[in-house]
Amino acid sequence: MLADDGALAARQLPVPEAVTTTLALLRANYVFPEVADRAATAVEARLAAGEYDDLDEPALAELLTAT
Repeated sequence: MLADDGALAARQLPVPEAVTTTLALLRANYVFPEVADRAATAVEARLAAGEYDDLDEPALAELLTAT
């Protein structure tokens, strides 16, 4: 888990780092590990294909949530 100390709020993470951090948290904490792994694998494929490259934060969050 990430500490909620406000330090991350001051800096914008590059998309690949934000996505991989999110996926690590998903895999570590989701109640159904096999579902988390399937979702993370799908997101990793989209990340590798460049589907998140030109998105702003709200669009990235929406697409990740939908996936």
